Amino acid sequence: MTRILSALLVCAVVATVSGQSPGGSSVVLPSNQQFTNADRRVVAFAPDGSRFVYVANQRLYIEAATGGLPNEIPGTASPQGVSNPVFSPDGQSIAYWSGTDGSLKRIGVAGGTATTIARVDNPFGMSWGPGDVLVVGQGAKGVVSVAAAGGTPRTIVAMAGDELAYGPQLLPSGDAVLFSVISGRTALASGWDRAQIVVQPIAGGARKTVVEAGRDGRIASGGNLLYVLNGQLRAVKFDSARREVSGRPTIVADGVRTAGPTGAAQFAVSDSGALVYLPERSGETELALVGLDGTKTVLGAIPNAGGSPRVSPDGRQVALASEGSIWAGELENVKGMRKIIAGTNYAFPVYSDDGRSLVLGTILPAGLETVYLARADGSGEMELLARPARAPEHWFPGTQMFSFITHKGRLDYDVWTYSLPNREVTPISRIPVTAQLSSRISPDGKWVVYMSNETGDYQVYLEPWPQTGARFQVTKSGAVAPVWSSDSAAIYYESNQKLYSISFQNGVDMFGQARELQISGFVPSGLRRNFDQTPDGKQFVMIFRSSPRVTVIPKWTGAS
Repeated sequence: MTRILSALLVCAVVATVSGQSPGGSSVVLPSNQQFTNADRRVVAFAPDGSRFVYVANQRLYIEAATGGLPNEIPGTASPQGVSNPVFSPDGQSIAYWSGTDGSLKRIGVAGGTATTIARVDNPFGMSWGPGDVLVVGQGAKGVVSVAAAGGTPRTIVAMAGDELAYGPQLLPSGDAVLFSVISGRTALASGWDRAQIVVQPIAGGARKTVVEAGRDGRIASGGNLLYVLNGQLRAVKFDSARREVSGRPTIVADGVRTAGPTGAAQFAVSDSGALVYLPERSGETELALVGLDGTKTVLGAIPNAGGSPRVSPDGRQVALASEGSIWAGELENVKGMRKIIAGTNYAFPVYSDDGRSLVLGTILPAGLETVYLARADGSGEMELLARPARAPEHWFPGTQMFSFITHKGRLDYDVWTYSLPNREVTPISRIPVTAQLSSRISPDGKWVVYMSNETGDYQVYLEPWPQTGARFQVTKSGAVAPVWSSDSAAIYYESNQKLYSISFQNGVDMFGQARELQISGFVPSGLRRNFDQTPDGKQFVMIFRSSPRVTVIPKWTGAS
């Protein structure tokens, strides 16, 4: 969005300050800018406290701390997502992670052409520290550092056992790093609030625990350490020279949004003492039925971080994941949804053909990702089906088989099938160091469709089922999240936050012209399809949100 276009839309999308809340001023952001990749950090504050940057619609936006018109930062958009923005110490540049090529990028605050710093996994938090160095959390791979000007990352903190590292930050001395650490087992069972915040010398030596329980610790101005516990942003005095805290923590803000799988807490502070955070319920989430003609029927509110709804084969139930737990309920009464499987890393529920079971996955790092089989009401014990395996995608109608994806890191996904009767996995699409996912079989059982980024951008591909070795590219201008029409004669897909239909027939001219559907305003898909269909194929089940907002506290040290 250019500044000229933004100016024309000012009446519709201007961000506003809606008044003082107990924790500061609530800044309402444009309704067409929904936070994306919120399982990672999505907000950062300039050192001087004048402006903050946030991740929405798979790109970066910059906003004055006092409200006004947000501007997209040109050159940051990525269909594969962006995350973890951080300002340079002088406030003139921003580093962030881009899913386009799985790398850290650097760009000026006015936008332009981003330069590549280094290739790394999607960060478990990062910071821009002394010596113009970025330190990047890599979960089970520990902490790496790399020059902000570019270079080869080097490991400065290694993990032991199943430990995970999050949110590294260099101490002012530059010879030690502060970060949150937790075992993968504890993160799965109890969540990242049980992490320890520690300091570890880079040259070697023992870690020192400074906070016994809390997530996403960060050194802040005035000799303070900020961290989140039970949704509360807390501050405690921190002596970086002695590497220890003192006194009792004080509560700075309550109801701060966190991300179950990665340990992220959605807040940022400036050197000047300003604070911005995402409230736990920032942008109410609603589920709606949307007809092919765009007719929308709101079904009701769902858990605020809920995504990727999946409808049961009889059309009566819907399941989704939110903050690492699985929720389910009646499609006609989504307000009555209940948490059927509690945790911090469960996701991707898909109903079995008879609707009695769910297959679901986990988003754990370090090859621990697992696909489970569970009862649709959440009762009883889950059964482990495949490991490593990231996410179920589609249960083939009339069979005991479903498709799922494996994950090798850096946008390397493959599509497989799992057969319950013989407990066997079979590949559908394996192309090294590229991503194939979002698979779905046609209602007539003759074709499998999925998306792949093998050409750079995601496009939709088609193969006969059972496979013959033939393969066809359906789209050429970017497409994700394909699904079928009920008669197998068309493929619906998402592109640039819009839905399209393309006709299909098995012949010389297989695909017709793409046609845009009159459906907009929904929460877009990322790597996971964020909508589903009713069994008759006549309606989509989609997620919509009200305007997102953040809370800004000009001087957080004055909060109580």
